[in-house]
Amino acid sequence: MKPVTLYDVAEYAGVSYQTVSRVVNQASHVSAKTREKVEAAMAELNYIPNRVAQQLAGKQSLLIGVATSSLALHAPSQIVAAIKSRADQLGASVVVSMVERSGVEACKAAVHNLLAQRVSGLIINYPLDDQDA
Repeated sequence: MKPVTLYDVAEYAGVSYQTVSRVVNQASHVSAKTREKVEAAMAELNYIPNRVAQQLAGKQSLLIGVATSSLALHAPSQIVAAIKSRADQLGASVVVSMVERSGVEACKAAVHNLLAQRVSGLIINYPLDDQDA
């Protein structure tokens, strides 16, 4: 099934795609009536904004990168869950990069993976030996 687009929402709501974009981006210069109509159309069509497209269009998006050891372990999984919960409250997204092996080089590789995804900030949750620090 093809994902619902801004244009689909606009047609369904009877407004321009620019108006839908303003609602998605929470612009203040949209009337309450129009905003409600667009939000209802978005809900009815199960529209999900494409955050990657927004980033490509130059819109600021908060993407937090987390480099961590195995999520199969209790502590790292709890830490990532807490980060994700708080990020959701702030309207941010979280991307996780697993540190597959022990050592600084593996941790650096995970960090480089996150930086390649243009994260806004990094959280590194990985134990290092005293010699590695």
